[in-house]
Amino acid sequence: MDVGRRKWLVIALWIVIIVASMPAILHYSNYISYSTSSSALSHSESARAQALLGSTHPQNESLVLVITRPQDVNESWVANNTLQFQAALRDQGIQNLTISVSAFSEYADFIDSLLANKTQLLRQSYNNFSNASTAIYSFPSEFLYEWAKSGYKSVSQALSLANYTATPYEYAFARALNASLTTDAGAPPALIVQNSIKIAVYTLGLNNPYYYAALKYLNVTNYNNTLKGFSVFINRTFFPVNQKLILATLRPGDPGFNYVTHYGLLGAPSFITGGLVNANHTVYLVQIYFGVPSGYVGKGDTTPSQLATPSIRDLAQKYFGGKAQLTGDGAIAYDTQRATAGAGAVFAFTFIFLAIAVAITLRSYIAPLIALLVVSVSTLLGYVSIYITGILILHVNFIVTYTLTAVLLGVSTDYLVFLLHRYREELRRGIDASEALTKATTMSGRAILISGLTVAASLGTFGFISDLRSWGPVLFLGVMLTVTAELTLLPAITAVIGPRIFTKNTIRRSADNYRGSKFYAAARLSVAKRAIIVGVILAVALPAFYAFFTLPTSYNFNEGLPSGLQSVKALNTIEKSFGANLLYPNFVIVNLTGQVYSSNGSLTSNAINQLSSYYSRIASTPGVVKVLGPDPANTSSTLTQLAKSFVFDHGLHAYYLFYLDYSPYSPQAISVIKSLRNNHSLLVGGLTSSVIDQQEYNAVVYTELEILIVLAIAIIIGVSFRSLKYPLIALSGVFISITWTTSLLYLIVTRIFHEQLLYLIPLILYIILMSLGNDYTVFIISRVREYQQSEGFVEGILRGMSGSASIVTSLGIILAVSLGSLALAPISFLRQLGLAFIISLLLDTFIIRTFYFPSMIALLKEGSQYTERTQGFENNTTQQP
Repeated sequence: MDVGRRKWLVIALWIVIIVASMPAILHYSNYISYSTSSSALSHSESARAQALLGSTHPQNESLVLVITRPQDVNESWVANNTLQFQAALRDQGIQNLTISVSAFSEYADFIDSLLANKTQLLRQSYNNFSNASTAIYSFPSEFLYEWAKSGYKSVSQALSLANYTATPYEYAFARALNASLTTDAGAPPALIVQNSIKIAVYTLGLNNPYYYAALKYLNVTNYNNTLKGFSVFINRTFFPVNQKLILATLRPGDPGFNYVTHYGLLGAPSFITGGLVNANHTVYLVQIYFGVPSGYVGKGDTTPSQLATPSIRDLAQKYFGGKAQLTGDGAIAYDTQRATAGAGAVFAFTFIFLAIAVAITLRSYIAPLIALLVVSVSTLLGYVSIYITGILILHVNFIVTYTLTAVLLGVSTDYLVFLLHRYREELRRGIDASEALTKATTMSGRAILISGLTVAASLGTFGFISDLRSWGPVLFLGVMLTVTAELTLLPAITAVIGPRIFTKNTIRRSADNYRGSKFYAAARLSVAKRAIIVGVILAVALPAFYAFFTLPTSYNFNEGLPSGLQSVKALNTIEKSFGANLLYPNFVIVNLTGQVYSSNGSLTSNAINQLSSYYSRIASTPGVVKVLGPDPANTSSTLTQLAKSFVFDHGLHAYYLFYLDYSPYSPQAISVIKSLRNNHSLLVGGLTSSVIDQQEYNAVVYTELEILIVLAIAIIIGVSFRSLKYPLIALSGVFISITWTTSLLYLIVTRIFHEQLLYLIPLILYIILMSLGNDYTVFIISRVREYQQSEGFVEGILRGMSGSASIVTSLGIILAVSLGSLALAPISFLRQLGLAFIISLLLDTFIIRTFYFPSMIALLKEGSQYTERTQGFENNTTQQP
């Protein structure tokens, strides 16, 4: 279709398309996921271990509240507020929330389970003991008090003042007292009274056993301290229990709750406090669980824990002030979403820069307005691609939205500048505006289409990467829709405005002083010294090649999150207080053979021997500092109790949790897990094991992917230009800039930002730059071949390079700023990616395109005709103006 002649129809169609796309544009965000966790490889060892364990021990989604105890309060303050927080959390009505667990709630439940049906016995026994002590000690105690006031002189007066009423017990006590004054003359008064009480009780033959218990464990001077005597009585008569626990039991309400709120974690066993309280009791954790499996994604690509984060934080603020911080995948996703929400302003400034760059490059006041319109349409089409991808694969990772915006800003501006620059060039030749547009669209359109296909096909390969599966279709659709707009909408708008896009001075015919161009001089030097230039570039590239394939990278995406986020602060607190492995324990699943349980439910000797062997094997592995599971060192009954938690699948399997002395992402941790995985009788799961699986997967798939991209680009460029040398020149040049960039980026990230290079950065850099970098290849080759048809081989190189260099340089800077804007994002992953784009595109623009390309084009030309012409050219280089 002749776009110029049917410009209004084309514009009308695009208006209809945009209006029809509004539902997608308005609701694309419903398909964006802010999860930072990696997806497991379904057939990997870690995934199989997780699936097997999850069949009977499902891992539900959770959050962690990290509480730091203020220095001026005791542990009971933390206990009270934690239990009140947990109770309030239950009443919040948060969707899918099932339970919260703290050391305090666990200890309270543990105490209640220990007491079991003893609570009522303790309370009733205490009442009986207290009543008995009052019955036998209250009158004698009052008598002793009055008698002491009289200086132990008048017994009768003291009895009277103590309200003696001659009850049988008082009468028996008075008789025994008078007798004791004779028989025990000289004994301490309190002892005389105590002996008299004992004689009175035995004389009357009282049949209440608590009277005799009170006689044994209390006396007339301390009977008011009933609790102390009762504690001794219970421990010696019934069962061991400490005095504080008795007091907590006697108070109204739940004994465990009473104990914990008054005494904190005093006496709590390590298996309760181990994973929930740090060693010096200054940091406490509350685990909050939801009734959905880990990895579940709900409406709007959010998780229940992500939606619940603000409510839980508000509640934590009420009970702990600023001393509590919430973390977990949901909290991290919530914080990341809020942190990146303001990053859109980065792209707003990029819009402004692009408009200024277009104005300077094309020397036009109207072209920037067209650029803003086309870029806006391209951005909207990007949202449509997210919406379509979201419908197809359910959710789109949030990081791709920034990459998509940056890519579309760059390519849409590049294509616009390239087409309008060619249109202006044709106008300068005095061609009619309509014919100039047709020629510009025909010549540039072919290059744009080839470039667009190259970029889209390359970026589409992201769909083969497990963690970036949503990137492929989003970027492919976004680029192809942008190319469609550039080849239809842009020519239609240009046809409407015509030459008025440019100022009259810019389209006025003038002498083409291309020989005075610095780019012409650079190309001339490159052709003349082609072997030296290529040799130097390759020599510098060799160590970079090695670095690209061997530099260490990290799989820890959370490390790059902004340190000011509450969820990140909480993670850092946990790592500092508990070690790096608390949130990411490793586990081993073992097979059990033969009979595991005997008829009475206890473990058989066969099972104990197997569990003992497995436990010893894991615990003796260098680097393992703690193992949780059936420990043969325990008693038989305790071992059987543990087995109920760790033996599963009807006795076919058992699992052990174990902790390392290293960060789960560290080389040391990977080495330890690999040594365990080498034992094929063990199935090892956990974060470190999944990292190993990802590494093994990447080593194969990424290599295949990189080869696939090279072949795809080589075929597109080779077929388009009917030559094998141009794919070789293009791909080798881009790869050199990628390897240089990776090496420089590694130094910047590790030495300046003190971060680790994330493992996906080299791959993403490779894919995106292999695609976008070859934009310029297509533009340059198109111009070189065009000039070679009229100017000859050598002059065609020089004219083609100088004729396209200024525009390609401008496009390179535009793309570098567009993609480099990611460096201003608050996420380390995007920051590293943005820096990589800036470095690579600048190297690619000013070194690879300027010197390497013309050198390689000249070097790969064969034939005596060319040799003679270049020799003549080299002999006369100094005579060129």
